[in-house]
Amino acid sequence: LKVLLDREFPFAGRVEAIRMIEACEIRTLFEPLLKLALDTTVPQDVREAAAEIVSRLADSTTKRALKPLALGTCGPDPNDELRGAGLKACWPGALTAEELFSSLKEPSERLMGSYSRFLEGDLAEGLLPKHLPRALRWVADQPEHQDPGSKFNWLMKCILYQAIPHLGDTQVLEAFARAMLARLRKHDFGSTLETGGIARELEAHPEHRLKVVQAMLPHFEDARHDSLLITRWGFPFVKPGDLDWLLGQIRTETSRDAQKKLGHLVSWVFFPDDAKQIDSVITAAQACSVLGDVLATWLAPMILGSGTTIKTKLDFDEQQRWAEKAKQKREGHPLSPLPAQHIR
Repeated sequence: LKVLLDREFPFAGRVEAIRMIEACEIRTLFEPLLKLALDTTVPQDVREAAAEIVSRLADSTTKRALKPLALGTCGPDPNDELRGAGLKACWPGALTAEELFSSLKEPSERLMGSYSRFLEGDLAEGLLPKHLPRALRWVADQPEHQDPGSKFNWLMKCILYQAIPHLGDTQVLEAFARAMLARLRKHDFGSTLETGGIARELEAHPEHRLKVVQAMLPHFEDARHDSLLITRWGFPFVKPGDLDWLLGQIRTETSRDAQKKLGHLVSWVFFPDDAKQIDSVITAAQACSVLGDVLATWLAPMILGSGTTIKTKLDFDEQQRWAEKAKQKREGHPLSPLPAQHIR
């Protein structure tokens, strides 16, 4: 104890003393270790060593006292080691989801310490169903990521994956739909690697997939573009096999705005290559003028050189651009310059 508290003693010796406390399991000294971890005047290495021991071995009451470290409000922490130890100690018992997700910061990719380990494992493991709406709001709010290997990108995928079994909860379903739509608008999920387990879970439970579509519809901002994102970009939430379901939704829908959104979904998954489907679409369009307007490309006569024809051509060109963009996203981009050129 004297060595721990002696400010004149070399900090390397104090760190070694802390390691000896761990090895000998001297639990009566965990309280002094807590005080060291929270003392902003103590050398950084000493604080980090003390916090790490407390976060793993102390009782729950002592661990809770590391909350200022978890929130990043207790002095300098250049390598996020104190933050990582505090989060490990306090999540989920002593931190609310609001406190956690409002205080997360992007980790440095060059550091592989306690904070990185927390983001890659402990955080998702501690998520409970009640935490998911706030966690999904955090996912929706994250900016577009260019690096699919970043820790925040990994965490976003983990949260979305863990939410799928709980889509029967209306709050989780609503938050999941918003988060997914937000990520698609930010060009996530363009490759099979990115969708991974999320796609497999939704494929295995089509009822969940279509519930998510229903929850997304009220949040469409640009009906044509948003419907493209959930049909042609990466994982398709709506597929050609869902055409009858879409037409059924249109028949029961009374809102023209909702009919328009559903109509744009139909436009992306309908191909006039099946007589039965063609008859179904024509019948639905005759009963719903909104659908007929959306599908004018397929159903209305075209006059060459007219404004409608020119707009249809522009829409087709846009569709081709998005198809090519989605293809490039799925296939990835070759490294430039090549690794061999780096070596030379």
